[in-house]
Amino acid sequence: MVMQKLRTLLLLLVVAGLCAGLASFVNPGSVLAADVVYNRFDVGIAVQSNGDFRVTETQDITYPSGTFTRAARTININNVTDIKDVAVSEGTRNYTQAQGGTTANTFITTRKTTAGDKFLQVDWFYAQAAGQTRTFVISYTVVGGLRIYDNGDIADWQALGNALSANVTASTVTVTLPQAVADTSMIKTDSRGAAAQAAVVDARTVRFTAGPVGKADGLEVKVTFPHGLASATAPAWQSRFDAAQQRDAVGNLITVVSAAFGFLILVGGVVGLYLLWYLRGRDRYAGLVADYLRQPPSDLSPGVAGTLIDERADLQDVLATFTDLGRRGVLKIDEQQAPGPFGLGGTRDFVVTRISHEQPLSKFEQTLIDTIFIGGDEEVRLSQIKASMVASLPRFGGELYAEVVERGYFDRSPEATRARYKGFGITLIVLAFVFWIAVSVLFGGIAHGLTATAIPLALIGVVLVFLSRVMPAKTLKGAEESAKWNAFRRYLANLEKYDNLENAKDIFERYLPYATAFGLDRSFIQKFASVSTPAPQWYSGGGGPIIIGGPGGGYYGGSGGGYYGGGGFPGGGGGGNPDGGGGGGGWSVPSLQDLSDRGGGGVQNWSDSLSDMLNSAGSTFGGGGGDGGGWSGGGGDSGGGGGGGGGDSGGSSFG
Repeated sequence: MVMQKLRTLLLLLVVAGLCAGLASFVNPGSVLAADVVYNRFDVGIAVQSNGDFRVTETQDITYPSGTFTRAARTININNVTDIKDVAVSEGTRNYTQAQGGTTANTFITTRKTTAGDKFLQVDWFYAQAAGQTRTFVISYTVVGGLRIYDNGDIADWQALGNALSANVTASTVTVTLPQAVADTSMIKTDSRGAAAQAAVVDARTVRFTAGPVGKADGLEVKVTFPHGLASATAPAWQSRFDAAQQRDAVGNLITVVSAAFGFLILVGGVVGLYLLWYLRGRDRYAGLVADYLRQPPSDLSPGVAGTLIDERADLQDVLATFTDLGRRGVLKIDEQQAPGPFGLGGTRDFVVTRISHEQPLSKFEQTLIDTIFIGGDEEVRLSQIKASMVASLPRFGGELYAEVVERGYFDRSPEATRARYKGFGITLIVLAFVFWIAVSVLFGGIAHGLTATAIPLALIGVVLVFLSRVMPAKTLKGAEESAKWNAFRRYLANLEKYDNLENAKDIFERYLPYATAFGLDRSFIQKFASVSTPAPQWYSGGGGPIIIGGPGGGYYGGSGGGYYGGGGFPGGGGGGNPDGGGGGGGWSVPSLQDLSDRGGGGVQNWSDSLSDMLNSAGSTFGGGGGDGGGWSGGGGDSGGGGGGGGGDSGGSSFG
């Protein structure tokens, strides 16, 4: 087996080597051209009196390694009438033009179009070159290359393509005019691509020197001389070229103007958005309030207080209202667990029971009750009401927003304000997109620069969409009330800083709904669990349901204990109270630590159970997928999380 694997590996290596060798044979220039260097790439451009150019390229090439039998030169012929009289030579040897094949001392020409650009490619083949320096001369006539204008004729030529196969150490491009000029100051020069120095040698000669020239740099030279030195007429392609130049000039002007205008839009938009927030979205200054308040500053329900502070009617406010209804004796929640087969796994759900119809309810509280106990049922499971809860959330949120507006805390619904400014932002984005499309369709490429105007407009729209979140502004009354409630929130967030938790146990059940509304429920529960605070009377979980009995009663359970799974019936012997005594009398509230001692679940069991109930309720109310999310999260003393809502101009290759 080992030998077979070795043979297989050896075979794969041989095949890989053959493939690499074949690739080098088919196109060795792609592998070895990096080793090739143009020592010199000199070009002579002789402008003829009829407007043609006779171009002669002298390529001095060093092949330091590898095997080469082919070279190529690609010439851009977009702005010429034709290329003819192509010749290739090496020293005294003139290469023969062929129709195909790779015979040494021959060359072929091929016309092709790539990405809309037209090229003439000259391939020549020679005896093997390895570790040699070879000099090739490629010459050709450019028919109709001279542009004719009344104010001066222009000889413009891409002497070195910008897709060469190797770097050029040095280059000299010499342009010879058809006749001598009377005044050399009338000769104008320009170049593009690689850096080059131009010099007027005499009345007929201009010389450009450059080097080194990168293989992707290219070198285009341009010489303008007085009209009349050549007897040529404007070539047919010149009108198309001039129109394209004019379009480019207009397009560049549009781009510059649009960029400047776009910059003004961007700067003005940023300033405008800041002023918009400052004047319309910033809360009024409410003056100084206490650093913290130990009691709620007014009679606001937890859901309304939460909506006032964060300006959102969200899942936290639903949960806060839910727990507040439990605190006020309107409902109670029991955890129910069912073991799985053979004692493995199991299921858990929470049963919500309506125990009072006497408490006065606000409109949004009544909506929550009607949604939970749909159809008039007095007992439901959380897992059964998800669909109805999700459907009723918008209505519940709308009633909370209506409450804060009715109390004078906002001039209009915060949600309506957010939607309004978000709509403005989306409108700006759409307008920018429509503007860009319209300009592109109506004006084409000449107006691409106008996108410099559309982009800032779209960016302002995007920023406004995000800014809409903070645009709801409280009235002065609302700002003052919010400042007071924030002081109370700071107290709940940092209880251990302001009070001794042991002495503050009595506030746990009373302020849990507010902690939930403020996103502090998790840390709030954990803090009080650490000092064995009594569990809320409206909730039973972590070991079984507990119902507070009257005098002589205990906790609902089985025989032998005072808790679910323990002993005794209400009022019976065998430990009807947390201390384990028989048939104790009076009201008695189990603490989390008591439940730990008797139920075996531990304080952490009860605090985790209560947290899990809130999580499950949040998942149900918000339409989440399960226990993994849905409640406000708590997030520690800082307040925690919440439920907020053109082609190459020419080149060369070797092979």
